[in-house]
Amino acid sequence: MSADVQRLLTGGGTFVDDIRLPGMVHAAFARSPHAHARITRIDAREAGAARGVVGVITAQDLGSLNGPLPLRFAHPGLRRPQMPRLLADGVTRHVGEPVAVVLADGRYEVADAVGLLDVDYEPLEVAATVEQARSPGAPLVHAETPGNVAGIYRWRVGNPDDAFLTAPVRVSVRLEISRGAAVPIETRGCLASYDPATSMLTVWASTQSPHYLQRTIARRLGLPERLVRVIAPDVGGAFGVKGGAPREYVLMACLAVRTGRPVKWIEGRQENFVACQQDREQTHQVDLAATRDGRLLAFRDRFSLDIGAYALYGSLIGFHTTAHLIGPYRLASLDVQFEAVHTHRVPTGAYRGAGRPQGTFVIERAVDHLARAVDLDPAIVRARNLIPPSAMPWQTGLHQPDGTPIEYDSGDYPRVLEVALDRFGYASWRAAQVERRSRTAEPPIGIGLAMYVQETAAHGSETVTLRMEPSGHVVMTAGPPSQGQRLAPVLTRAIGRELAIPAGWVDVATGDTAATEESFGTHGSRVATVVGNAATQAARHLADRLRALAAEAIACRPDEIVLHEGRTVRRDHPGMGFGYAELLQRIARAGAPGSLEVTAGFEPGGAAWSSGAHLVALEIDPDTAAIRVLRYLVVHDPGAVLDEEAVRGQIFGGLAQGLGGALFERLIWDDAAQPVVTTLADYAVPRASDLPPVEIVRVESPSPHNPLGLKGAGESGCMAAYAALASAVEDALGGARPSVTALPLTTPQVWLLSQLSSQRRS
Repeated sequence: MSADVQRLLTGGGTFVDDIRLPGMVHAAFARSPHAHARITRIDAREAGAARGVVGVITAQDLGSLNGPLPLRFAHPGLRRPQMPRLLADGVTRHVGEPVAVVLADGRYEVADAVGLLDVDYEPLEVAATVEQARSPGAPLVHAETPGNVAGIYRWRVGNPDDAFLTAPVRVSVRLEISRGAAVPIETRGCLASYDPATSMLTVWASTQSPHYLQRTIARRLGLPERLVRVIAPDVGGAFGVKGGAPREYVLMACLAVRTGRPVKWIEGRQENFVACQQDREQTHQVDLAATRDGRLLAFRDRFSLDIGAYALYGSLIGFHTTAHLIGPYRLASLDVQFEAVHTHRVPTGAYRGAGRPQGTFVIERAVDHLARAVDLDPAIVRARNLIPPSAMPWQTGLHQPDGTPIEYDSGDYPRVLEVALDRFGYASWRAAQVERRSRTAEPPIGIGLAMYVQETAAHGSETVTLRMEPSGHVVMTAGPPSQGQRLAPVLTRAIGRELAIPAGWVDVATGDTAATEESFGTHGSRVATVVGNAATQAARHLADRLRALAAEAIACRPDEIVLHEGRTVRRDHPGMGFGYAELLQRIARAGAPGSLEVTAGFEPGGAAWSSGAHLVALEIDPDTAAIRVLRYLVVHDPGAVLDEEAVRGQIFGGLAQGLGGALFERLIWDDAAQPVVTTLADYAVPRASDLPPVEIVRVESPSPHNPLGLKGAGESGCMAAYAALASAVEDALGGARPSVTALPLTTPQVWLLSQLSSQRRS
């Protein structure tokens, strides 16, 4: 167990809420109880006079500071994107939108004072769903967005119209995925402190994007970025929802400058359900054209993307979904269109996978429907359509919003499927399924198979600095913060291998804008690839420096020096050399600095595409509709790896969230866009007992876009879980009618499908 993991497991972590500063005040928000309403009056007199209250702030009090947040992901076709202000600008557009903030000396005092705020609202009509938002005469979420459509996007590849006209087999299916929440153990939170003597503003934030947050705060306050320092301490889970610059974080920074006192805000769990971005919800109408032997000819999809009340991510999630709609398959003709639609609900954004698992769910469910239509085993249909390794790199025909072609860099998809079927014992499970069906008293077995590709490390450079101290130990600094993915142990081992020192000799410091000038942050399965390559390059530069210094001291060539167990030694005279500390002391006595420092940067040459397959066998209790997973296998290709155990942890963690989204988790609103689910008593995240034993097998197709051949794995565990579990449940229920077309597959839904299936068979 690494020192970093042991520190966290034994309670040694430091999270935002653990930090306390002298004179600190606590902040709490008054949030709208209405999905759409005009604020007619805010009376803060009673709240302002309450014990311990320092101040009550409304949008009017903020003045020009209350402008809209900047759009982070700008792209063509987005119609006048509407972004949230720090506090509602006179109209609230979703339940949970902040209308005022209270500051008080203590957490209990500020909670009591918020309850004393007297806010009057004039309720307005709501558009609670995409269907309502797109209906004639629907209330507008923003007057600047006609029809509530933020953008319409279309891609055409090949000749899909002719393919559908002449195809022997056509399959149509409507697919739905419900909204989900990331539910990190640590909710969002930040602490801001301003020093008027130095004009330095320091913000501790539970964030994935310290530098973006720094830039946003600096611009809002008109400060140089060098006078805004953002530090990400330990982060108790993020999964995408702690990216960007949340309005609450920016407001805390503004209030710290205004009051001259440190200001802390820690999000409550119920608050997290109505204020933090969500994801997953999409509706697709899919058509597939194929030959009678199951070969794909064309794919058509029309889908809608509910972006909620504000365009936090623009249409980015829809772009990610589109890029993953063809999966690992040869598809010559495509026709894809989606609409990004505003509703009066919580804004959507990135959550582990950020649109990618939805694309996988759609293509894999469509392939399953095709397999039934042509009466072939789903594995056979997949095998006949996989892109061969000899065709890599593979041009999909799709493009990113900036026009960059979407190209798979490497992969051996047939081998992934072959390994998965063999390791799972697919033929044996099919035989067991047939035998089980002959014994009607026993629960039926369902087998699900789904494959995936995943874009990782798609953009952004990172810089790593290594400083070897006089002791011979090394300090590494980098921008992206860790959020529980074993970043420090992974990097310390990689650096240790290059420098021939124990991992314990390497300290990793990340997530501090004062240590690095720029960083794209932790998201999109990019950190191991981008930071890992930069750290390895820096370590090799440092190793070269050590060899050069030792060669000079010994009077030999640098290529005659090797590094071994913290020493520089001459290759042909192992007894001749220096320990690193001794070597640094020698150069210090000669007047040079007593430490060595090197910096290296890395930017990928293109996206690295991971791939894999999920196979699951399960049974459904005929009396209770309870699902019991009997076997779960993940075969994944993350390219080369820096740390096998860290990758396995990422796969299992992603699978846990995928299983939750497939079987348990669903956010629900009523017709007035009021959230029905706002606590963990209502939102069913999987428990430890719900997670089955999982076998994880790795194959390797290195990426050509980085020297180490790495690909990301942070989202691979959830990529195919939705499709594989849906396929297995449908298979257990007997096949085509009724089909599983909507997630999650909660117990009531499975019960209904089971009854319909029984009626069909009878």
